[in-house]
Amino acid sequence: MTSPSINFNGRSRNASWINSRARWRHSSSVITTSASVYYAVKAVVDPTVLPNSGLARPITVIAPRGTVMNAVHPAAVNGRTSTCQRAADLVIGALAQAAPERCIAAGNGSCTTASFAGIDTKDGRLWVYLETIGGGSGARAGKDNGGFIGAPEST
Repeated sequence: MTSPSINFNGRSRNASWINSRARWRHSSSVITTSASVYYAVKAVVDPTVLPNSGLARPITVIAPRGTVMNAVHPAAVNGRTSTCQRAADLVIGALAQAAPERCIAAGNGSCTTASFAGIDTKDGRLWVYLETIGGGSGARAGKDNGGFIGAPEST
């Protein structure tokens, strides 16, 4: 995945993934890519801002169709959590150039999961178990990493 170019022009912001043409099993839809960008901007600019259209309106996400960040059928998007977390890390990293004291370094960049399913031998019912596996968080200005945590984003 290539780093986004982040442009600030007056009251608008651009997050562009124009050069992300490769496709892989962790592709993202443009909706989840946009959510990742909004999350990252909100986390850096003001974590108390409500996540609504007022937050999204001044942000333009440029992700051409058929790219990792705007997958089209038949591209797989089930593994998008890893891609979205890394996208948020990249946006926060780009914003660190303007506000390093408000940004966290990239952490493990993923929310890995382990899932198990089977048939209960007692009653014949299907069961499913999903476990999320976190990792280390990134350091921030004046502090070491926050230790072992789950991925801060769930899109």
